[in-house]
Amino acid sequence: MALAARIHGTDKAVMMAGYRVLAGLSPAYQPVVLAIMNAPSPLAHMNLYVANLPQRILEMRVSKPALPMLDSAIHA
Repeated sequence: MALAARIHGTDKAVMMAGYRVLAGLSPAYQPVVLAIMNAPSPLAHMNLYVANLPQRILEMRVSKPALPMLDSAIHA
């Protein structure tokens, strides 16, 4: 949702991204996404949410990618 906010910069983009991720989230995280989607301005709410994230989360290093590279089997 933050990426949609950054790239598109519209309320609609943030809401549509929320709809796409909502089904895959655990019930514990769904209220957060719904609060952003149902806000009067989802874009502003998302920007405020990201601005208030702790710095340690923003700088978090991933030890292993979540998804394998799509072209890893292609060797030129």
